[in-house]
Amino acid sequence: MQSHTILQRLMMYCDSWEFVNSMDIPSDFHINHSIANMHVWLIYQRLRDFSENKFAFQLREELIESFSKMTN
Repeated sequence: MQSHTILQRLMMYCDSWEFVNSMDIPSDFHINHSIANMHVWLIYQRLRDFSENKFAFQLREELIESFSKMTN
């Protein structure tokens, strides 16, 4: 599933030393969840620009489903 791979890479980036230290982000669950949620929303919006592509639509839906499963 491509959406699962996208989420894994997104979470790896959000937890990376470069991202956390350059943004001076404290280690907190709510902050990390908000950052991940924002990134998923940005990817979702980018995929929405390809509205006539059926694969982009499917990936959008799978991305939201995978994120929901990951956070529950």
